Formats: sequence, C-alpha cells, structure tokens
Amino acid sequence: MKKLTSTMVTLASTGLLLTGCSSFLTDHADDYQDGIDQNTALIVPEGSASLEDSLVIPNEGAVADLQQKTEFVAPRAPFLYQSMAKVVMTEKQDAVEYVFPADVRQSKKIIEDFMSSFDVSEAPLATDTDSRIVTTPIPLVEQGRWRSLWSKITRVYPSKTAFSFVLLPQENASTLVKMQMREVSEEGQVGEWVSPAIDLNTYGMAIKLWGTIGRKLDQNSAYLSESNKQVDPSPIWINGSGMFAAYLGKKATAKQAQQEILDAGLYLIGEGNQLAVVPEDEIAKVGDVVALEVPVGKGKTQKLFNVYRRNLDDVNWEERIYPYKIERQAAGDFLVIDVSVAKNQQLTSYFFAKKFLK
Repeated sequence: MKKLTSTMVTLASTGLLLTGCSSFLTDHADDYQDGIDQNTALIVPEGSASLEDSLVIPNEGAVADLQQKTEFVAPRAPFLYQSMAKVVMTEKQDAVEYVFPADVRQSKKIIEDFMSSFDVSEAPLATDTDSRIVTTPIPLVEQGRWRSLWSKITRVYPSKTAFSFVLLPQENASTLVKMQMREVSEEGQVGEWVSPAIDLNTYGMAIKLWGTIGRKLDQNSAYLSESNKQVDPSPIWINGSGMFAAYLGKKATAKQAQQEILDAGLYLIGEGNQLAVVPEDEIAKVGDVVALEVPVGKGKTQKLFNVYRRNLDDVNWEERIYPYKIERQAAGDFLVIDVSVAKNQQLTSYFFAKKFLK
C-alpha cells in the first residue's frame, strides 16, 4: 500500500512541475511566421571591387564550348586491324601448304606457339624435330553439358584431331610448310593423314594459322625495323578476332569501295551498302520454292516434293546478302564485310578476303 501511494505522489509531482514550467516559459515555435525580411543594403567603402556571385573555373579559356553541336564519333581502338605479311596458302589434295617468308627456325617457333595456345591436358606436341611437328590429339568441337554427361554414361567419346606440320627450307630464306590432320578415337584408333580442308572445323584451324602467321611475321618485321622494306601495305588486314578486311588506302570514297567490290568479282545489291557473291536473281530468299531431298546412300539424294523456304538457316554462304561498310583508322580505310549471319564467320570472312588478294 505504501509503495502504491509513493508512486501516485511521484506522478502528481511531475505533472505539477511540467504544468508550472509551461506557465513561466514562452513557446517560440511559431515565431518564424511573424518574421520580417531585412532588405538593408550593405554599405562598402569607396573604391572597393563590386561584389558578384560567380563560379570560378580554372583554365576556363581552355575549356571547349559546350554550346557548339558537333557530330558524335564513336570511340574505337586506334589500330583495330593489323597488316599481314604475305603468306601464300595453297590447298592441295592431301594437305594445305604455306610458304612462310621466314626461315625454318622462325617458322617452327610460330607453329609451336600457335598449337600451344590450345587447352590440352597433356603436352601439346607429340613429335618435335627440326623438319616435322606432330601435335597430340585435341578436341575441336566443345561438348555441351548434357552431351558430355551422355558421353560419360555411354563411354562413347567424340574423336580428337592431331595435326602434322612438315617444314622444308626454300630459296630466299623462305619455308614450305605442309599441314595435315587425322582423327584419333578414344580407343586409340588413328586415321590416315589427310588435308584439313575436307572438314570445316579443321579448315578453320588452317585459316587461323594463316592469319597468325601473317600477323606474327609482320610484327617481327616491325620489331626488327624492317617494315620500311614493304613498299605497299598488305591488301588484307586482320583484327584480334581473326576477321579480315580489305585495305582501301587513305581517305577512300564510297565509289572507290564499290569499284573494289566489282573488281573482286562481287555484286552490289540494291541501293544500300550490300553485296553478294552471286547475282541478285540467284540469291536465296524466304518463300522460294525448293526441292525437299533425302539421302539414299552413297552420297546420293532423292527428291520427295517441293516446299517453300521458311528461313535461310540451311542456305549456302554464297547465296546470302552481306552488308559492308568503310572502317576508318589512322593507318587507312578498310572495307569490312559483316558476316555475322554465316554459320562459320571466320571461314566466310576468309573466303571474301581471298577475292581481294592481288
């Protein structure tokens, strides 16, 4: 009882204290509503500099005029395409041959570095002598997640590919390189040495090697201060993705690019910047009537009936239309053909590049 009485007395005393304070202290919370603006001018001594509220910008005279409208230029690498040394590539019946403008030692080094760039679980080179290089079998087609799982379950793995390079010294300190390939199964069965041009994947390897040779040898010439020996720039240049472009010279015009296309045996399509390998009436289009054929063995097919073409997925690269543009760099202007619609873009880019080789 005493504790309850003490608590009630404390609460009552606190209430009386707060009430008493509010009666003696004035509340100024709303005083701002009755405020009056002070417009008294500031009196400064005579001869003082005039006051102004301005932003001081260091080196303001060197800042570009932001009011002037200029054409937007997309930022790009100063040397997107790189010149290539002249490397002759010939497709034989049983091999692809290159003529390196370098001696055997330098040619062998380029091939070794090229094959060592592929991710293999073992040593990339099985045989390495002064006159021949044989690589360990490598997979050229990457398996997806489910296909890889199925191979582990069935124990049936895709074949791998081994490459052979025979190096023969030639006159004028050049080297003849003979490239071949053969398939090696997971069980160790090996095929015969054949030309890599018979398969698109191995043919792509041959094209990559051709571009790598030309780029590496051109770099070596520049490092050795021998680039001035090459009077004319190479007609074909290559970028970091292995895509090719035709060199047009300095300040090339649209008419000059069109003439280069016609001289290469290509056809201009429509009024836009488009070209094709075949005339316009031979270009594949959606809605064309084509024959539906099925294989019957021994490389032969049998026609079933005619159908309308619904898409261009199975169309040969030569029957398509490709846009082109002029790419400008500090080294000159280039004719760049967009081959993004092709199944094998690097091979298609190479097929176009061959038409501009002179």
